[in-house]
Amino acid sequence: MSRIGGVVMKVPAGWGSRTETLAVQGSNDGRGYSTIVGSKPYTFDPKSDNTVRVDFGTTLSRYVRVEITGNSAGQQAQLSDLEVVPAAVAATNLAAGKPMTSSGSVQNYVPANANDGDQSSYWESTNNAFPQWLQVDLGASVSSTQIVLKLPTANWGARTETLTVQGSTDGSNFSQLVASAGYTFDPASNNTVTINYTPVTTRYLRLNITGNTGWPAGQVSEFEVYGPSGGDTQPPTAPSNLTYTQPASGQIKLTWNAATDNVGVTGYDVYANNSLRSSVSGTTLTYTDNQPDSATVTYFVRAHDAAGNQSANSNSVTRTGTGNPGSNLAVGKPITASSTTLNFVATNANDNDTSTYWEGAGGTYPQTLTVQLGPMRTPAPWW
Repeated sequence: MSRIGGVVMKVPAGWGSRTETLAVQGSNDGRGYSTIVGSKPYTFDPKSDNTVRVDFGTTLSRYVRVEITGNSAGQQAQLSDLEVVPAAVAATNLAAGKPMTSSGSVQNYVPANANDGDQSSYWESTNNAFPQWLQVDLGASVSSTQIVLKLPTANWGARTETLTVQGSTDGSNFSQLVASAGYTFDPASNNTVTINYTPVTTRYLRLNITGNTGWPAGQVSEFEVYGPSGGDTQPPTAPSNLTYTQPASGQIKLTWNAATDNVGVTGYDVYANNSLRSSVSGTTLTYTDNQPDSATVTYFVRAHDAAGNQSANSNSVTRTGTGNPGSNLAVGKPITASSTTLNFVATNANDNDTSTYWEGAGGTYPQTLTVQLGPMRTPAPWW
């Protein structure tokens, strides 16, 4: 599949002006097509060399089709040239210097080697223990569309690593961005592979590696991430006036004032104790969280737009937990058992030490363990 960003269509330069109604479609297999640009009229004018250009957002497709449903010059569809324009990527490596983590590593082949800008240093996972993963934290949810992976070139032969690309906004819940496939690192191409995908806004990108023909481990010397070229780069303003109420036990209702953006706010991300809690649409200015009444929670909200630009934090609010989560009333109280074995006595079960334990006599079920909390107390009458 290729990463495309538009099409250019022409009719012969000597022809008169005409308008053709058409849609642009794409397919990965040449059978099932999806719409990239909906049907609309386009005018071919001799003053513009009878040329029409249709730009659209970065799209991955193997087949590109133009479906023509009308022509003001006659009953036939007419094109003399159909060109497909590649989508460019920004020059900035979004992963450069960002925190890298992995499922494991050996010796000094640590995750940080995979984005230090040095192709001769590399990360190597725990050996003989597939699957293994390597992950970059981009610091915030941003739009990306391409990953470039490298291995050292000096004395490194060709090898194929099988991997899946996954993404996450919170570092815990990952979804598949690119299905599992084998990627061949060849010295003839500088031991470099490029993975293209439809633009996605996410904070964490993970390579889940399940095979390597050159060594029984995941190996990466550079993990580079690139976003779409151009487009909207201005983040929204921060949401303001974040407040909370407690409409019911176990509920915290947040409300805030809308952020603004040069194009449009498409969503809000709600954080609880510095972790992403949930996201809501750009027209929603409230979120109700479920938390125990005893929990102390600090919230802030960020806005984001369709290009993945994210605002600064809103003001923070803290709901201080009420009540006491309680202490263990059984510690040190009289405790008896229906039977015991050796020194595994009943008092081991309420000595506040989980390394000691009670064990009943074998083959004598049922067994009971009883703790005496003390006398019952009746509250004094209020009158």
